[in-house]
Amino acid sequence: MPNLMAIILAMFGWNSVSACPAYLTAGESILSRVPRENLQLFVITDHKSPTPWRAVGVQVDPMDADGYIDFPKNADWRRKYLQATDRLAMRVEKFESLKWQASDGLPCGATNVVEIFDPKHPEHRAYLAGCAQSQSNALKFPVQIDESKMQVTSDSYEYHYNPANHLMFSRVLARDQKTNTMLAVSSDSEQHIRADVRKFFTLNFKSKDILSKLHDVRQGALGLVGRLSFYLKILFFKIDLELSTGVSFFTDAVHVPMVIFFPVNSVEYVYPGTGLLFDWLSATDVVHWDIKPESMPALQPEMVLKSPEDLSKLGLNYCDATTCRYEMAGKVGEQRFAMLFRIPRPLVELGFFPLYVAKSAEAKVGLKWIKKMDDSALGRMGFYFETSRLPAGGHQWDLWIRLGGVSAPGDECPRVVKFGTVLP
Repeated sequence: MPNLMAIILAMFGWNSVSACPAYLTAGESILSRVPRENLQLFVITDHKSPTPWRAVGVQVDPMDADGYIDFPKNADWRRKYLQATDRLAMRVEKFESLKWQASDGLPCGATNVVEIFDPKHPEHRAYLAGCAQSQSNALKFPVQIDESKMQVTSDSYEYHYNPANHLMFSRVLARDQKTNTMLAVSSDSEQHIRADVRKFFTLNFKSKDILSKLHDVRQGALGLVGRLSFYLKILFFKIDLELSTGVSFFTDAVHVPMVIFFPVNSVEYVYPGTGLLFDWLSATDVVHWDIKPESMPALQPEMVLKSPEDLSKLGLNYCDATTCRYEMAGKVGEQRFAMLFRIPRPLVELGFFPLYVAKSAEAKVGLKWIKKMDDSALGRMGFYFETSRLPAGGHQWDLWIRLGGVSAPGDECPRVVKFGTVLP
């Protein structure tokens, strides 16, 4: 039974700025014969200047066949040509309004240059250029990792990860923009995994049982990416779950494409109340949560245990034809933040979506995980996913976390940009 649930749970990080980074797939373009390390993003700042172009940075990450970040073993991957599936990350807030004129020439000795624009604000643009020389020397790394201190840092946050389970944090600090100081906002995150198996023992796992390790870390112009791999610890054995995902730490955003995997059809093997609870201690004197029912539903244990159809209907209130969106929002000092969940609609139809948990202790009693209040859960909050109706296989969803403002209707992470005019 150890392999009944091989699970990747949620990642908690922090980010700032009201806009998430933009992603653009390289595709088949005029840049396809450009080495990755020669790619640069420019804006035009002054038509009258002898140097009208300013580099604003682009990060290239190769992707695998399943759409996850790839981590090539060959160290010269940056020297290879840009691939159609490569992910280009950029900051839309650095775009400018000036449009190219012939008198501006082309930057960095480039012969291949293409305009990129924000479709919500088409007057905001930048230019991707295949430079004559490598741009690696111009790179600055806005996100740092110190493995000896087990922390990832940027100007906006500090993420201190658990020594045994890098998915979990020991503490998180976020910068208050008003005071320009780092504030401790959360600590001691924990994942609780319960499988109420039919005609068998109930299985309970915590962070000490599901280990994770951040490795293959590399830095880029916008942030840091790394691979999270997962292991199941039982007695003296550590079993490789052969599951991994690529995490992107940006200056003010964290993106984790999530996977949850079941080797069997859950409905045939487990009872309702089988699920994932992710919780943490929130610094109530610093963090002020503002979780609205129209943005994310609260956990109703009775519905989870007895009314699976009603649970699905509840989750579908947050969906369009393909995707369901949920948000936990609040403030750190004067800085707003949001956790954004993007779940495919078919998963929500099976009751899989985040449910806000204000008090973990009450949630555990309500779900019949424990008979009475557990003192270790007092003061903890988080979110719950019901998994008792998921079919066999891997199921993908997205988690974004950002500082700097609650998303407006239609606002997405990542931001959307498009190719425009080819120069000259």
